[in-house]
Amino acid sequence: MPNPSDLRGDSRIQRKSARATLRWGPELSFTAWGVLLLVGGVATWSSIARKPTPVPTVWNPTVAAANATSQMTSALRHVSSGAPTLLRLEWPEHPGATEYRIYFRGADGRRPPTLSVRSSVFLYDLESNVLRLPARFEWEVAAVLEDGSEVVSPWRTYPDR
Repeated sequence: MPNPSDLRGDSRIQRKSARATLRWGPELSFTAWGVLLLVGGVATWSSIARKPTPVPTVWNPTVAAANATSQMTSALRHVSSGAPTLLRLEWPEHPGATEYRIYFRGADGRRPPTLSVRSSVFLYDLESNVLRLPARFEWEVAAVLEDGSEVVSPWRTYPDR
């Protein structure tokens, strides 16, 4: 075995640092084409013009309240005999809403707690009396938008007069 000190002066041995190389094998080409197609598809999809979803008149603050509240309904539902009576509140969906808040107001000015719901229908068991709603009350719905702002509907009376 040669002595390491003897090899230092040998001009045949050259020391270089290793370089990383990128090999373009068939699997990498397939991945590159897949990424290219995906990016092109996303760019094409996002460039397609879409019609904006119309906002129902109940969410338009400039519409007269009597006209707008016709889209908001409240009704009692009897599911079956012996089952509790359900109060059903319903309103049109707002296209930009992430959730809805229901506000109640009694004739005496008392305000039961605000409720947050995800759908445009609210069912409440009147026999549970958790909210302690009076026999007659007013309700309104606020559509909560992505930025946290609210679009509020007009007040609606229950039961309808």
